[in-house]
Amino acid sequence: MGDLRYFLNAMNQSLNSAPDDYAIIFASPMTIQLNGNLPIINNSSNAVNITIGNPGTIPTVTIDGNGAYSGFFIPMGNVTIQNMIFQNLIAKGGDGGDGISGGGGGLGAGAAIFAPQTFLNGSHPAITLMNISISNCSAIGGNVAITQRLRTLGMKVAVAAVVLAGTAVQLPPVAARVVLEVAVLVAMGVRSRFPPLTFLGAAAVVEVA
Repeated sequence: MGDLRYFLNAMNQSLNSAPDDYAIIFASPMTIQLNGNLPIINNSSNAVNITIGNPGTIPTVTIDGNGAYSGFFIPMGNVTIQNMIFQNLIAKGGDGGDGISGGGGGLGAGAAIFAPQTFLNGSHPAITLMNISISNCSAIGGNVAITQRLRTLGMKVAVAAVVLAGTAVQLPPVAARVVLEVAVLVAMGVRSRFPPLTFLGAAAVVEVA
């Protein structure tokens, strides 16, 4: 007896020491409300046969992610999932790192079931779905980082636009010099590698090293 998380962890531990086929069968119809992501299904390098779900033709088990967690992650083996309902699951990619360079957001994939081509010890899993229902599940990519360089550039462009508009701005000498350089470049129609924004007929997005 035990919960799904317990059995998945026990199975993974055994697969790494004594590979064998496994079947996880539920004692009665139930809804499993997740309070965290489930363990990987087969984290070993052994491509065994694994069956999750009860026999028959009627779904008896529901995995509910509460709109915050993902379902099954299967990197290895021959896995059959049967007579189950997956609902309210979400796979959210990590946000890009902040800082000087930053980075793009991570991949959000496989809200209900994710089977990567290769992952750690595994590769090319074979998955069979029988009488499976998936509802209200979504995969969402992570947010792209706004780097310090872009923040600085945005500030320069914003101030340059104010200068071009004829608004008086009191700035320290160094900041005033930067604003002047940007304003002059904008007035000359200098364009950077960034998508151009037009302001008074000139490109308003420039980059000052």
